[in-house]
Amino acid sequence: MPAGPLCDTLVELAVRAAVSGDLERSGTYLVRALDRCPRHPDAVRELAALRFHQGRYPEAVELAERYLALNPTSSWAWDVLASSRYLSDDPLGALEAWNRIDRPMLAGDSTQGRSLVTPEVLLQAERTLTDLPAVDRARVDYRPLPEGRALLDTALVVGRRNPLRTEELPVHAFRALRGTVRLTATDLLNRLDHWELQVSREGRLEEAHLRLTHPLTGRRGLLAWEASMRRGTFSPAPEAPAFREEVASLRAHYVRRASARLRAGLHVGYDRRRVAGGAVAVGAVLELQGDPAPRFIGGEEFGDGEPLWAFRWTSTALVASSSSAHSLLDASARRPLEGGFELAARAGAEGLTSGSPVDLGPRFGADRMATRLMRARRSVDDDGIVRSAYPGRGWLTGGIELRRWARGSTGGHLGAAVFADAVRALGTRRPSAPRSDLHLGVGIRIRGPAGLGGMRLDWAIDPGAGTSRGSAGWSRRF
Repeated sequence: MPAGPLCDTLVELAVRAAVSGDLERSGTYLVRALDRCPRHPDAVRELAALRFHQGRYPEAVELAERYLALNPTSSWAWDVLASSRYLSDDPLGALEAWNRIDRPMLAGDSTQGRSLVTPEVLLQAERTLTDLPAVDRARVDYRPLPEGRALLDTALVVGRRNPLRTEELPVHAFRALRGTVRLTATDLLNRLDHWELQVSREGRLEEAHLRLTHPLTGRRGLLAWEASMRRGTFSPAPEAPAFREEVASLRAHYVRRASARLRAGLHVGYDRRRVAGGAVAVGAVLELQGDPAPRFIGGEEFGDGEPLWAFRWTSTALVASSSSAHSLLDASARRPLEGGFELAARAGAEGLTSGSPVDLGPRFGADRMATRLMRARRSVDDDGIVRSAYPGRGWLTGGIELRRWARGSTGGHLGAAVFADAVRALGTRRPSAPRSDLHLGVGIRIRGPAGLGGMRLDWAIDPGAGTSRGSAGWSRRF
């Protein structure tokens, strides 16, 4: 008998066996049919349905994909593929398949069922919740319901009111040893508000910041109020004379998420400088975020769910008798690799117009007052003066780091890193000052559990100057 009619006969026998309840014999007939006719659509379809009914979901996924290669418009096959993926612990893959047939719709939606649940919708919902100042972490998943609908399941970890939490006492002690006090508290006004007070000192440079952030009603964004003080001794170049400057600032910030990957905002305020005088500050901020990091790589836990890449642009104009502007661009990216490795890179650009206050310039170093990371130097010299190490009107910065993580016994992670930091000054006319620099180093990374952040311990060398320096720091995340 030719292969085609024989395969048709085997499929018919398989259907009869399934109707009579003999699923094993039905599967045997269908496997024989596919051995003879690998592209027989009825055999592929019936075996996919059988494997799904038997709970053999990985096989059902493979068979549904084979059937879709033969009949890509089959709503039935997309539904089987999505259901099999979901029951195989692949909810995002399932959602992508269901979206091909315009499912699932958000249950209980007031817009006549027009809200399609997509991976982008889940990501935006999760990031909107994470943006809330009182929320430490958030997770949004979906739960499929009959008739092509779904519910969203939300899990939140809200910060505590006590600024001296027991589990964070080691963090406070570490920061205090480095000359920084940082206290945070949430929901003191019962408005999901977040309070932060930070006081730091390095050499003759002192800073203090008090910030209150709270959401606006109706999911209309976030509003932050900030008061800060900075005083220190500054020099615009290594050989230039130093002078004392004191700055008091008030700021109001408004930020709103436009999509899963875009946030934008405005800020306005007033600065008062002892030397430069008063100025009104106005500016804008734009943030782009990439896809979240996968939570598992090669079967090992990786994910903190943070974006794999991010871009931030900030620009501020100081309007006074002698106006100036300050702009910053920052981009970062990371790539998780097999075997616990992770590659991270960053790039930045910063510029000041002529006549800008010298305290607005970047501070290069690895200490708590540094604004740009160069780990073989401090942001202040031995006399505690902030001297511009790379004089100019613009700066290009960057760095790359390769990390290797190992699972720690306390639920955190311990890792090793090799890194490079680089800077290039633009617009400088001082021949004695360096225009560029490169620092190389190695370090240890300790990432704590439950989103408490992590500590870095680094040793870096400056090959050009022949100097080296150790540094330590605490970051909310790596």
